[in-house]
Amino acid sequence: MSRQIKIAFFDIDGTLHTGPSSWELVHIANGTWDTLGNRYLEEYYEGKIDFETFAELDVQSWKNMREDVFIETIKQIPLYPEVPFIFNYLQELGIKIYIISSGLAPFAEYLCEEYSLDGYVANDILIEKGKLTGEIELNVKYYEKGDIVKEILAAHDLSSKHAFAIGDGEGDVPMFNEVKYPVFFSPNNKVLTNYTGFSASTWQEVFAYIKNLN
Repeated sequence: MSRQIKIAFFDIDGTLHTGPSSWELVHIANGTWDTLGNRYLEEYYEGKIDFETFAELDVQSWKNMREDVFIETIKQIPLYPEVPFIFNYLQELGIKIYIISSGLAPFAEYLCEEYSLDGYVANDILIEKGKLTGEIELNVKYYEKGDIVKEILAAHDLSSKHAFAIGDGEGDVPMFNEVKYPVFFSPNNKVLTNYTGFSASTWQEVFAYIKNLN
């Protein structure tokens, strides 16, 4: 693998951690899940609002949430137990690791600091004077991960043949299209339309795939 893969891209929500999404967990901590968060999510799933509107509405409902509560909520989100091991395995091979997420940048930043990852691109949550402002800076729209991957590859003078990526949904397909080694992570064995790459339902399967790439 060290001869083939030089960079790896990871999605967050639905991929790296178990349980509800980071969005839902922040809502729960803020006391806005039952009144607002659940409704916004249903409207998004039903196609009544697009991802960008969903994200903006969610973050608006967090206005004046204390920064320390927000950050501590993120830090408590449990990763799949195999994930830190796989990060370390890749790092020992000299492989760069980036998080590409249409989710919350503070979560991506925390993971990069905690596990010494190489970088991230995600959506910034604006904070002033220790409180959330209710605003979000959308750096990663739902179908824009492919362009971001291309930019990072170019910055490192790498091509798709050097790259691995893993994610769990349609928004990850543009990212998959820019790497030679995509993995669709699906704990519930759902099918991703028009995807013909490798699929895994557990992180043990992901690790086996990674080990066999050389």
